[in-house]
Amino acid sequence: MLPFGKYTEALSYLNMAQKIRYETGSSIMGNEIFHLFALTWAGLKDYRKAWEYSQMELVLSDSIHTAETDQKIAEIHARYQTEKKEAENQILRQEKELKNFQLKKEKKLRQNIILSGTISLFFFITLLVIVYLFYRDKSKYARNLAKNNQIIESQKTALQYTLNRLSRNEAKLMEANATKDKFFSIIAHDLKNPFSSIIGYSDLLSESYLDFDEKEKRTMIRQINTAAGNTYRLLENLLQWSRSQMVLVKHEPEIFHLHAAVDENINLIKDMAAHKNIILASLVGENLKVYANRETVDVVIRNLVSNAVKFTERNGSVKVEALSNEHMVKVTVSDTGTGMSDEEKQKVFRIEAGFRKPGTEKETGTGLGLILCKEFVEKNGRSICVESEIGKGSRFIFTLPLAD
Repeated sequence: MLPFGKYTEALSYLNMAQKIRYETGSSIMGNEIFHLFALTWAGLKDYRKAWEYSQMELVLSDSIHTAETDQKIAEIHARYQTEKKEAENQILRQEKELKNFQLKKEKKLRQNIILSGTISLFFFITLLVIVYLFYRDKSKYARNLAKNNQIIESQKTALQYTLNRLSRNEAKLMEANATKDKFFSIIAHDLKNPFSSIIGYSDLLSESYLDFDEKEKRTMIRQINTAAGNTYRLLENLLQWSRSQMVLVKHEPEIFHLHAAVDENINLIKDMAAHKNIILASLVGENLKVYANRETVDVVIRNLVSNAVKFTERNGSVKVEALSNEHMVKVTVSDTGTGMSDEEKQKVFRIEAGFRKPGTEKETGTGLGLILCKEFVEKNGRSICVESEIGKGSRFIFTLPLAD
């Protein structure tokens, strides 16, 4: 017995042989072909067809070359072709159904893939949005936290700065109060002395005028005049200083010729210099202009020149010079006087030091004039210093803004 596949293959060959026999019209081997068909269909377990082909074999064997036989053969062949066609149609229908099933399966698979991809994409986008929102909120929180920390740190710094400033201001205030207390005690003492001289000499003259000769009278009058002049200058400086402390002297800068200010203030002091035969000289250029507060500059020049005359020996000299560069003017008031030690130079601009030194002819003073010079020069945005040696005179140097 042959395998199932071999019967199928044999059936295919038998169909080809039968087709060739019909096409050629030959009746040779017809009964053998039908016999083989019968065996093949029996092997395929299609017993009905096996029986039919057996009958065809018998008919063909009994009625070979007869018209009836041919008619039966034709009928068998037609029935065979019909069954074959039906079988082929059945196969086509099955193939079509299989193909439709595969197409539906593939379509469903594609739909599932698309649906899965869409769901995955949705979850992926959702995850990205969640991560983005998380990090955005986290970053925003971090920025807000950093900003708040910065604000707190700034407030802390500002508070510390305010506390330090208050502490410094408190220390300065205590120092200023102590300085002013000491300074007012000095002022009171220095005002008392000249008034004592004025009152004493004026009493002598008013009560015993005729008892003194002309020389003695002139001497006492000169002493009264000197004491009055010193007192006046002291009161003038004291007034200027008190006004500056109370911010009553408004700093309103203006453009003016420096040589005019120097000449005017030298003229105010020339009598004092002439008494000691001291030469006053101005070496300031006529075209030199400064931009400063004229009133404060007058106070500075007047105090420096009178101070130089005070500490210069008879027949000495005092001169005022000025040099300029692109931005400022350097003014120097120099004398041929007694000079100062390093210790004295450290005290001249400090009110709390209470520096006082008599002039070459015992002229007195409080040192307030140099304090005013320092304050007024600084109000004009510049600085002042002193250069001096014992026995070699002094040079007070201050600067002023140059007028554009």
